[in-house]
Amino acid sequence: MLTQNVRASFDVTKSVKFLVGVWLTVAVFAPDMSAAQSSIPVRELSPPNATSTQKFGSILGVRELPGGDVIVNDGRRRQLLMLNSQLATQRVLLDSVPVDGKGYGPRAAPIIAFSTDSTFFVDGASGTLLVLSPTGAVVRVASAPQPRDLRSLTSALSGTDAKGNLLYLGSGPMKSDPRAPGDLFPADSNPVVRANFESRTVDTLGRVRSRVTSRTESKKVGDTYVSTNFSNPLPVFDEWAPLSDGTIAIVRGHDYHVDLIKPDGTHQVGPKLAFDWKRLSEGDKQALLDSARAVREAREKDPNATPMRASSAALQAASQGGPPVTKANTPQDTEREVGIAEIPDYWPPLRQGAVKADADGNIWILPTTSAQSSNGELVYDVVNNEGVMTHRVRVPLGRSIAGFGKGGVVYLMYRDADPKVGWTFERTKIR
Repeated sequence: MLTQNVRASFDVTKSVKFLVGVWLTVAVFAPDMSAAQSSIPVRELSPPNATSTQKFGSILGVRELPGGDVIVNDGRRRQLLMLNSQLATQRVLLDSVPVDGKGYGPRAAPIIAFSTDSTFFVDGASGTLLVLSPTGAVVRVASAPQPRDLRSLTSALSGTDAKGNLLYLGSGPMKSDPRAPGDLFPADSNPVVRANFESRTVDTLGRVRSRVTSRTESKKVGDTYVSTNFSNPLPVFDEWAPLSDGTIAIVRGHDYHVDLIKPDGTHQVGPKLAFDWKRLSEGDKQALLDSARAVREAREKDPNATPMRASSAALQAASQGGPPVTKANTPQDTEREVGIAEIPDYWPPLRQGAVKADADGNIWILPTTSAQSSNGELVYDVVNNEGVMTHRVRVPLGRSIAGFGKGGVVYLMYRDADPKVGWTFERTKIR
């Protein structure tokens, strides 16, 4: 039973990789390897039927168009490219060097499928959405229904529904403990929202448990604030994805099931999904905390490490008329790990960013572990729009999913042995 290793699909820090390695030496397999696990079919992908000749700096997004052309978002090189059905590059739609006033922009930005054949490009530099036609031409510029939420579109998963509304994860405000007003915590959940372009209104459809890796506790000592940042190496959180039929799927991390919010507003709770649950003993939890502490202490001794930022509590106090933040009264921040009681009893099932929606109304979930990963391949749990796992898909070793097309089409990417060469893009299909 192997922990699946995503080489480039997800942003995993070195410290988390280290913790995973430590956990593998102490993990205890759950005895409940149920028949439900073995009864779920595992499907393979067929050999590629098209492979790109061009190498990409990175592949942040893929948009298959009805005619077979494909838009590829190369965020590293800041290019948006149009490929034909054989994945040969036809032309550059947006480049790092602007043409006629339109360019990719200084930072990597996402694309969003809009209607049947149009595409949004989130232009963070101008604070607008570029609307691309099926041919890839920029036909108009639109403003987000709530311009302040444009940041949410650039930093997290988003989509649209059949009516053209934007679907995205809103930001949650920092909250304070009323018993200790100086203690600030990240919001424990974020809203999934629907924004209407015509009315410029935003509705909350559901909430997603946030991936909270730390909290700050602070107190005033004289004229300064002393803050302690408590880090959690193993938070439990949710993930979500907008399905192609407009359904919102929220994967719950505490018990591994899917909550569905249908386009008509009805809610549906799917059954618990089969997962290789692994219990963490008190010794396992302590080993994780000890490893996190070792990583932190090594970072603190590194003279090249980035210094800690002043706490939010101190900045808030300064903005409310407190003493200005200067070297003399900058908060004396320290870092610690959470207590053992805050570590979950079981290894969480979800990875950050590990939920994708295909073009056929399913969600693909890459769990933290899978018994079907015999040699380190990625194995996805495929769940339909009723919240039921119908099958699993094993991705060839060294490949990760870049995107999807209709009818079971899967676009894969893999990195050259020489990282400077870049990424190759290929199309395959579920067998």
